[in-house]
Amino acid sequence: MEIPCRLVWGVMLVGDLAKVAARRWRNRTAIAFAGERISFDELDARIDLAARGLIGIGVERGDRVGLWMMNRPDYIVLALAIARIGAVLVPLNTRYRVDD
Repeated sequence: MEIPCRLVWGVMLVGDLAKVAARRWRNRTAIAFAGERISFDELDARIDLAARGLIGIGVERGDRVGLWMMNRPDYIVLALAIARIGAVLVPLNTRYRVDD
């Protein structure tokens, strides 16, 4: 199942950024982290997979999805997957403690 790229009146949605970049820069490096390099094609594929997973557990357009995670490639994948399906990312600060 491919999640289509949506362009509305010439405005690109955040969830479409990786798909458009993958069409343009295919095998170029999108993310380099801890010795791992992820191409734009691979990033787009990971975002689609994550988006399908979120849809599979019942996340729908307009839902708010909390994401509590350190800075790493998976954060980017999930943040863009959430945007791709039209849900709203609620980033949670991993540095918050009980007393905050």
